[in-house]
Amino acid sequence: MRLSRPCWNAVVVPLAWLSLTAGSARAFDTAPHFDITEDVLRAEGFSPRAIKTIQSANFMVDFYEFIGNKAIAKVLDKDCRNDAADLLAIADAQHFDELDSTASVARKWDALLYHTQRHAAVSTGSGDLLRRLVLLGMSLHNVQDFYSHSNWAESGAGDPLGSGRLAAYGTHPTWLSVDRSVREKLRVYTTWPGGGGLPKRTHGNWDSDSTFLNNDWEGRPHHTAAYLCSYFATRQWVRLFQTFVSPTEWAAMKAGDPAFDPSHDWDHARRISFYGGHWNGNGGPTGLDAFKSRTAATSPDLLIGAVVSYIGRGLCITANATALRKEARSLMLSWGQMDYRGPVDPVLPSAAPEQVDFVQLRMHRIDAIDTGDGPGGGQLDWYGRAVIGGQQYWSGLIDEHDHFDFGRRPYAPWTMTKSLPTKPQDEIISSLIVRLRTGTIEDAGTDDNVYLRLSSSLRLEFPYHPDADDFESGSDHTYSFTIPPGSRVRDITRLAVEKSGTDGWQLGSITVTMNGRTIYSNSAVNAWLDNGSGLSWAAADFKPVATAPTSDVPIRFELMELDYKTDDRADINPIAGAKGLGLSFSPATGKLVGDVTGTTKFTTEGKGDSDRARVEMSVGRVSATCRK
Repeated sequence: MRLSRPCWNAVVVPLAWLSLTAGSARAFDTAPHFDITEDVLRAEGFSPRAIKTIQSANFMVDFYEFIGNKAIAKVLDKDCRNDAADLLAIADAQHFDELDSTASVARKWDALLYHTQRHAAVSTGSGDLLRRLVLLGMSLHNVQDFYSHSNWAESGAGDPLGSGRLAAYGTHPTWLSVDRSVREKLRVYTTWPGGGGLPKRTHGNWDSDSTFLNNDWEGRPHHTAAYLCSYFATRQWVRLFQTFVSPTEWAAMKAGDPAFDPSHDWDHARRISFYGGHWNGNGGPTGLDAFKSRTAATSPDLLIGAVVSYIGRGLCITANATALRKEARSLMLSWGQMDYRGPVDPVLPSAAPEQVDFVQLRMHRIDAIDTGDGPGGGQLDWYGRAVIGGQQYWSGLIDEHDHFDFGRRPYAPWTMTKSLPTKPQDEIISSLIVRLRTGTIEDAGTDDNVYLRLSSSLRLEFPYHPDADDFESGSDHTYSFTIPPGSRVRDITRLAVEKSGTDGWQLGSITVTMNGRTIYSNSAVNAWLDNGSGLSWAAADFKPVATAPTSDVPIRFELMELDYKTDDRADINPIAGAKGLGLSFSPATGKLVGDVTGTTKFTTEGKGDSDRARVEMSVGRVSATCRK
């Protein structure tokens, strides 16, 4: 990534403290919070704008705890920090922390229920819509953290999940789905002072041993179980929240606040978490190790820039707040105090579907083949982007490692988990590869842009090969297209090749392969595209692909290399002309088709269309149930 480490100016240098204390937030890493929240809200019909607003508010609970760290007081504006003392103290008391008995856990749940319902119902004026969206996001953070912070997922708090007293509630029950008379007889805690046959137990750090409680990321022993319980708990809480407001208010929440753009808050939530090692595991700093290769997921210099960008160069925590941060601050000072008012037993919403299947995409190893980090040296900085079943995912960061083995302790694979629909869906395009040959007659080649037309609204420009002459006489290349997320096979209603400009071109032949199967091939097109004859050729014999609803899961994955300005896409596709991977996974058979075909664990490397890398990945299925 780096030509050289940048020189930090007088404002930025003191903020090195931030990278030394970024490990203080104790919760699911941000990616699990974001991924679970989006997965559930998409299924419940929320718009992208509403989802990003709620995700950003979810992050605010950790943000204010992070800013409240004593070491950060050394660099923040003193007067501003003093003005925010009450806010930071309340933020530190959020989550499900420091609860050493089932009774204290129960009181926390009852207080969360009581105050969330009360604040959701209160009308304060024109800002109610944004306030309710922020309240839903912040309360979801606390709900999700219970499963990350407690012993609930590791042993069912005395009974293994799905057995004993918990057998009637499914393999991954929630606290609220278990009857009060049963759950309050379990031994549940988020810290244990020692005794009762157990050693002292606290939250721990990202790389602590298994006696510590946190399930924050894939490297922790019970992360997947906590994630699945949290998924059901999130769905349950969202449906409960619906009962706290009117139908009109709920419809407005699902649409999102048209007057508020969450992009700035969402982007900084991701960047602060991503550069600070708390997006999705593999190395959140706990001290001076922020600058060591052991904390592979941390980039201190970029973290500093992200925090300054969000707080402002004046380093005043109470200034420059977005509308969302202002609402979060107000709610933290009211809703966030959560005094106990007695037991609360809400009527639970529908638990349907009680069984949910999930697909998990994992990265096990990365090896650079013939790529480098620029003339200044240094090693490569990897991250992954994926679209699984129409939902976008980001991996954590691996900073300054040309080669990385995720199986080497204390590390663990990048893992992205997506729920599967309960019914077959329209087939989504996960892979589109086109082999195109230019004719050989005189002046057959062109320097103009060439496009693939798939419908009246879907037109894609052919990606260019950096080291080849595209569309020159006799050229024969294969191209892999990036398809807009959610594009369906049945949306392809036509097939045409178009060009711009005035430089005539002869299309010799074309073969189109989609989701691993050929949908059109013509070896003798020999059509001339020019101003006189027309700038497009349409396949008159193309027939739209007839597809039946499918349970197969479309997956698109790209391996990225981080840069200060423009991130690079590494070539990991075994097909010449392609870089990222387009796959379709069958939960029924466990098979993959597309750019990689065969078993669910595979190794693939690029063919030289850009800087090449080799990766070992896997795709698998997990099932879970939650009743009541």
